[in-house]
Amino acid sequence: WISYLSAIMGVQIVSYLLALCVLCSCLSSEARPASQRRRPSRVARSETLLSQQRSAGQSTNHLEESEAPWSCSLATRPNQYVGISPLKTSVLVDETWCQDHPHHYPLNGTEVPPTKRNSSIRHSKFTTCHGTDRCLPIASAHEELNLYTGILTRQKAHRCKCFSTTEPCRPVKHIEVFFANTPYRASIDTKRCIGSCARIGRFATQSCKAVKNHTVTIAGPNGAHCVNVIDECACERGCYRESRHVAHIEHRVDTGTGEKTLGNKTIDVGLCTGSCEQQVVEDCMEKSNVNESTPGEGLQRIICENRAKGKKYECVPKVVIAEVFNTTKGVEVTVPIIKSCTCIQKLLPDQMMDPLHGG
Repeated sequence: WISYLSAIMGVQIVSYLLALCVLCSCLSSEARPASQRRRPSRVARSETLLSQQRSAGQSTNHLEESEAPWSCSLATRPNQYVGISPLKTSVLVDETWCQDHPHHYPLNGTEVPPTKRNSSIRHSKFTTCHGTDRCLPIASAHEELNLYTGILTRQKAHRCKCFSTTEPCRPVKHIEVFFANTPYRASIDTKRCIGSCARIGRFATQSCKAVKNHTVTIAGPNGAHCVNVIDECACERGCYRESRHVAHIEHRVDTGTGEKTLGNKTIDVGLCTGSCEQQVVEDCMEKSNVNESTPGEGLQRIICENRAKGKKYECVPKVVIAEVFNTTKGVEVTVPIIKSCTCIQKLLPDQMMDPLHGG
């Protein structure tokens, strides 16, 4: 009996000690400042919310598509062949880009296993994105490689960031490094255009494009080097008008005093740029009698694409106005100003109008 009672008392003492340890641990956790407490990860919180919604019989689609996080990282594929050097040796470089990884959450009640990554690609500098964000470089570097066939200029991503695509079209930060690891190293925020654009028809689409920019000059090993910097972005179609300025010396006459002076005159004459392939197909679809999501829509799109194949289109001025002024010595000059652009089928030399003979 004495041995039996001793064993029972020993077990009780051990139980009391364990309970005391657990209580002290809880009190220590509560006393710890909120900033030092370990919070559950975003993934854990999202999975917990999903479980709660399923238990309550609620739909989880909203969380999966809009709130569940996904990863954006800097991806690197080492030792990629890009050409031959002047010494007839292979040139291998590390390719870097920004890559997104979709979140792996249950869809419609079915568990989706994580996608296996390519073992040859390394990932680093992860950041968390949500919803319809885009994973894009926020900093990159220009690299010039001297190949047997000439100079190859390539861009390498350095840092990535999630940018919202639901906000209006606007310029965002994009730092570009030129002549890295040389005495001419320079960093410039060249900007990038990103954002949402409204549709302008049943099939016609727009995208966020740079419509106004300026150039800055940096020193390089071969002299001055010009870099384009985006000033304004706007929603445009494939073929669109871009801002372009020209400068003239204007001969001015004061109507009151008759005094003659010379001044600088800068005019935004515009420039038609972009591509026409997709726009031509969309315009063909707009002229058809089918509606979106109808059985005839797919067939009509094939017809429009076949019509565009084999034909070359170019982005040209649609509306042009003229501005007339006097330059030095009173010589009158007419400057054409492009107001809008459109796509037309490329004309053969004998089909082009002769401005001198009105042909």
